[in-house]
Amino acid sequence: MIKINFRKILLFAVLLFVFVGCDLKKAEEAYEKGDYVTAVKYSAKYLDGKKTFPNNKESKQILEKFDTIIKYYEKNIAETPTIDSKIKYMSEFWEIRTLLDKKSYDKQISFFTGKYTVDELGKNVAEQYYIKGDNIKAVRTDDYLSKAEAYEAGLNFYSYKDIKQKAEDYRFKYSELKAGEYYNSGVSDEKNGRYRSAEENFLAAYNIYKNYGSYKDSQKRYQLNNEKADRAEAEKLYKKAKSQEAAKNYCDAAETFAEADDAYEKHGNYKDSSELGEKNDKLCRQEAADKYYQEARSKEYSARTKREYRDIAQIYNSAYSAYQKYGEYKDSYRKYQDLEEKGKVKVYIAGDMDNIVKDSLKSDFIVLTNSYSSADVRIRIVVDDNGYKQHPEPQLRSRMSYEVSGYMNDEKKYSYTEHNDSKDNLYRKVRDRMKEDVRWETGKLIDSLSRM
Repeated sequence: MIKINFRKILLFAVLLFVFVGCDLKKAEEAYEKGDYVTAVKYSAKYLDGKKTFPNNKESKQILEKFDTIIKYYEKNIAETPTIDSKIKYMSEFWEIRTLLDKKSYDKQISFFTGKYTVDELGKNVAEQYYIKGDNIKAVRTDDYLSKAEAYEAGLNFYSYKDIKQKAEDYRFKYSELKAGEYYNSGVSDEKNGRYRSAEENFLAAYNIYKNYGSYKDSQKRYQLNNEKADRAEAEKLYKKAKSQEAAKNYCDAAETFAEADDAYEKHGNYKDSSELGEKNDKLCRQEAADKYYQEARSKEYSARTKREYRDIAQIYNSAYSAYQKYGEYKDSYRKYQDLEEKGKVKVYIAGDMDNIVKDSLKSDFIVLTNSYSSADVRIRIVVDDNGYKQHPEPQLRSRMSYEVSGYMNDEKKYSYTEHNDSKDNLYRKVRDRMKEDVRWETGKLIDSLSRM
């Protein structure tokens, strides 16, 4: 047995009513603006959505508008003085007829659809384009294009007389003439050493004629001039790079040699630009690495704090990274490792809640140690929970001390009193509060240690 979901059916009906209502409103707005093609488009959409022609009142309004629109186009087509205006009105009239073709309500609009067929109106438009194309005098190259475009536009509506053949003939003639113009410009550019311009003209000649084959030797001459243009550009960059190299601007020279190589890439390597580019890149990196290395060395002699050692380690690392492509620069990497290690803060942790401190005290410059004597920082947390046994409500006393820079936090007393709660629950709440305080204090400590 099939179950019918009446709620979904009702919802669909409501949505359909809303959408068709919107279409009718859009149709009316377009009609008021004089945009009759859009008005018919939304009217047809509205009628298609209703699946049937509407009641007498709506039917009368729609049919009256259709009648007004048809008479508007009939009048303007008959009276317009220019061929372009006639084409405009005819093509719109054809589009309206197309929008209303083969509809379920064809009987109600037969005063229009029975009077004009799509093919008939299309033929009328094509005929006007045909006349327009014939009227264009072919004097310049672009005139042949205009004639071809007129015939092609008409062919979109109807295959009128020999309009298809004329469209093809004039399109070919235009392509031939235009290709010749580009080709001749390319020959002139090539003769005068304007290779990039010659390349573009020969390529344009090839592209505009390619539907009919290759225009003369345009493709070959495009490739030859492309190579000449790329060579000239590469040579210009090569000379610039040589000048930069002579001035010991190694970084600029390396970049310009690479540009010269890229400019000629399609044809192979340009001279020794690749080798010279690498040579100058190496010198450029060596200069940068040496600058970092000397800076780190000068600062290393006066360094005293952990923070200073870490900062200097990063400068040595910059020296290493700058030259890394060609190997290690001097002992920069070893220096980086040594000072990075020297800059680490050793922390000893003892007492209660040490796991919480370890989890919270995480940073790349902090190292945990089990040796009390070798530690830079010593952390001890003392918790006295005797109050749990001596008082009605659980009380805990704690002291968290840091043996660094003379810093020590105050002893803190925690207590919770809550009615209708067991002592065990209250005790757990006190411990949780203490854990949060330990995490907070440890977090603050990291910032202090980073400045050691």
